[in-house]
Amino acid sequence: MCVEGKRHVMWLPVMDNRNKSIVNPTSRDISDARIRCLVKCIAMHGLGLYIYAGEAMPEAAKTEVLTPAQAEDIKDLLEQANGDVTKFLGFFKASSVDEMLAIHYPKAVAALKAKIN
Repeated sequence: MCVEGKRHVMWLPVMDNRNKSIVNPTSRDISDARIRCLVKCIAMHGLGLYIYAGEAMPEAAKTEVLTPAQAEDIKDLLEQANGDVTKFLGFFKASSVDEMLAIHYPKAVAALKAKIN
């Protein structure tokens, strides 16, 4: 797995629930081992540490606001949808489109596009 130019290669044996190697694994055993290995590799990059810390999302995502381009996209879509800006901002708990959190962008765009169509 390669993340931001850093590469980590992982491998794991196919094991049972007691962490003993399985001599004749089924396709499900192999699939489970591959997913465990993927999770291990993700952890080696430090991704998902916020989950281990018991947080619902990374701290940065809780405060990161929309980029100017994303804010313009939403403003354009609001205009096309003839949407109630106050109600829209209330739903996303923001005082203006420019202050909306970036994590809300996909949901906001999808909702507005659905209203347009």
